[in-house]
Amino acid sequence: MNIVPFAHRPEKGGSAVEKGIKKLEEAIGAKFPADYRTFLIKKDGGKPEGTAVHDVTFLDDYVILDSLFGVCVDDWAKLERTHDDVGEDLPENCITIGMDPGGNLFVLRCDRNEPTVYFWDHKHFYDESSDEQNLYPLADSFSDFLKGLREVE
Repeated sequence: MNIVPFAHRPEKGGSAVEKGIKKLEEAIGAKFPADYRTFLIKKDGGKPEGTAVHDVTFLDDYVILDSLFGVCVDDWAKLERTHDDVGEDLPENCITIGMDPGGNLFVLRCDRNEPTVYFWDHKHFYDESSDEQNLYPLADSFSDFLKGLREVE
C-alpha cells in the first residue's frame, strides 16, 4: 500500500523534519525506530492511496487508516499537536502516528526491544473496548504495519 505525502507541506526539507523528530523523541523519552524515522524523513506523513485497512486480530475485524501524521505538515496532521492533545493518556514511550476516519488513533510504542504499532479505540467504537482495554496490537514494527495494510473497495 502506497502512502502519498500530503499535497500541502508548509515546511519542506529533511533538516526541519529531523529537528522535529528530535523534539518529539525528547517529549516521549525514547528514540523513534529506524524504519519510522526513515518514513518521516522521506514522506513526512500522508494518506494511503485508496482505502487502506489493517486487520485487528483481537477484534476479529479491521480498521481503516485515514492518514499518517507528519512533522512539517498542516496543523491537523502534526505529530506534535496530537501528542500534546493526548500524550498524557498514552503508555510510556508511545506516540500517536495516525488516525482512522472516526478519530481513533494509531499508536507507535518506541521501546527499543518492543517497537509495536497499536490501534487505540479511545472513542470505544468496538463493544470490546473499555477504559481499561482499548489498545490493540497490529504489528511488531512500523514496517510490518505498512506491509499489513491492504486495500478494500
